[in-house]
Amino acid sequence: MNTTSLVHRLAIYLAAYKHYLDFKTQAGLLDAAVLGEAVALDLARITWGYTDLENLNLKHNFPAVDLGTKSGDCAIQVTVTSSSTKIVETQEKFLEHGIMNTYARLIFVILGEKQASYDSQRIVRSQGKFTFDPEKDIYDLNDLYNIVAKGGDAAKVAQFADRIEQELSDKIRPFLVGVDKPGQNLRRLFEAHDVSIANAVEPLKKFGITRSIFSNNTRLSEAADLHVVPYIADEFSVASDWINGSDGHIYNAQPGLVPQDWRRSLEKSYQVIREAISNSEELILLIPGEVGLNSLDRVKDVADVKSADYQHFFLAARKKNDFGEYRYRMAISEPLSYKCTRDGIFLMFLAAEIHQAITQETIYISVVGASRDELLSCYSGDRFLVDLIRGAPTLGNQRDFVQATNYGFMARRIVSASTVRVLQQMLTDFTSKHQLPTNAVVHR
Repeated sequence: MNTTSLVHRLAIYLAAYKHYLDFKTQAGLLDAAVLGEAVALDLARITWGYTDLENLNLKHNFPAVDLGTKSGDCAIQVTVTSSSTKIVETQEKFLEHGIMNTYARLIFVILGEKQASYDSQRIVRSQGKFTFDPEKDIYDLNDLYNIVAKGGDAAKVAQFADRIEQELSDKIRPFLVGVDKPGQNLRRLFEAHDVSIANAVEPLKKFGITRSIFSNNTRLSEAADLHVVPYIADEFSVASDWINGSDGHIYNAQPGLVPQDWRRSLEKSYQVIREAISNSEELILLIPGEVGLNSLDRVKDVADVKSADYQHFFLAARKKNDFGEYRYRMAISEPLSYKCTRDGIFLMFLAAEIHQAITQETIYISVVGASRDELLSCYSGDRFLVDLIRGAPTLGNQRDFVQATNYGFMARRIVSASTVRVLQQMLTDFTSKHQLPTNAVVHR
C-alpha cells in the first residue's frame, strides 16, 4: 500500500477513535485517560521514536504525569481534558514533586482536540530551568497525525494506523461483528496490487458490482457474496476466509497441492516446474537478502520460528489475472533453516535446467532478496507476497548456480560439495526413469 493510501486509512481510523473517546467520556462511561495511556504510549513511541518510553503508573500511581522517557528527557501527561485548568493543575504537581529534576520537559497528549490557544496567565512558561511553551508542548491526536503523515515515512504511518485499528478492534468491532471486514480486506488487496478502480470494477460487473458499490466498504462487503469472494480469492491466490474476515491469515491453507517430498525427489521438483509452465507462470524465489544463496551453508538449522537464527523462504508463481495485475501463488513456503530444504532449492534449479535440456525451452527462476522480517511477516499471514517482491533486489536466477551443458549439468563453485553429491544422487535416480539428451552428471 502506498503512503497516500496509508495516510487516508489512518485519517479514517483516527476520526473513528476520537469519536469513540468523545462519546464515552461525555457519557461518563469510562475513564478514557487511563484506558488511553497504553495507546498514547505506543503512538508517542511511533511519532517521536522514544523506544524507552514507559508507563510510569504501572508500578504505582505516579504524580502529575503518566509516561516518561529518559532518552527524550521528558514526561508525558495523557488526558481527555483539554482545558487550561488541566494544564495548570498538572504543572503544579509536576513542580511540587520535583519531577522536573528527573524529566526536564513536560508534554501533554490530549486524546481528542486541544483548545485553539492557551493564553492563561496561570500557565507556567518558565521557572528555574523548567520551560514550557503551549505552542510546542501541547499535542492532540490531530497533531500526532500531522507529524507522522507529513514525515513521509510509510512504515510509521502504517504502524500508527495499525495501532489505532487494534484499539478500534478491541473497543468497537466486537459490537459491529466485522460488518465491513470483507470490504476492508478487498480494498487492502486491490491497493496492495495497484489495481485501479476501473480495472477492479470491470471484471466484477458480472456480479453486479458498480463503481458506487466498490467505493463504499459496507456496500462492497454486502456485495461480496459466496460467488464474488471465491472468484477474487482465486484471481489473487489468497484465502477466501481471509477476505470474508473469518481468518486473519492472508494465505491460510496455502501453499496448494505442492508435493510434500519436492525437496527429496527430483521427480517431484520437476512436477513443480511443469505445473508452473502449464499454468504459464513465472517462478520467483524469495530468500532473506541478508543471507543470499552464496552463503546458504552458513545458515543454522533452527526449528523455532521465534529464534533470531530462524530463516524462511518462498517460491512464488505469478501471472497476470483478470484485473490486469500479477497474482502471486505461494507455491512453496518452507524454513530455510533446514538443510534438506536448502538442498531442495538447488534441486529445483536442477529441475528447471532438466526442462531446458529436454524441451529446449528455458524457464528462469528469478531469485530476489527480501528482508528476514518481511518474509516472517508474510509467513505469519500479515503481508502480501507482492509487498516483498515489488522493489526487492534481484540476486540472479537458477543459471547462476546450476546450468545445463552439452556434457551434463554444471554446478557453480558457490554450490557446496555436499549439495552437489545430493544433486548427483537425485539425478541418477531421475534418469533411471527418464531419458535425458545429455549426460546424467553434475560436474563443477
